[in-house]
Amino acid sequence: MTDRPSSEDLEEIAHLAQQGLYEDALKLGADLQERYPGSAHVHRELAHVHEAMKNLDVAVQEISEAIRLAPGEP
Repeated sequence: MTDRPSSEDLEEIAHLAQQGLYEDALKLGADLQERYPGSAHVHRELAHVHEAMKNLDVAVQEISEAIRLAPGEP
């Protein structure tokens, strides 16, 4: 088992959000957060979903957590 989600899983979050399937994207993100609690990548993807949903406070929380977990990553 790996300690981070696959790029395919992360891309699926983005793909679902692009289709407007925000709840599905959030559910997949929550599932990935359970499996990979220290993944900045998951938080970053969820930030994008919340931004698209205009949940800006939550988006800021997610991106802040991504930065906290991996301050040197883009």
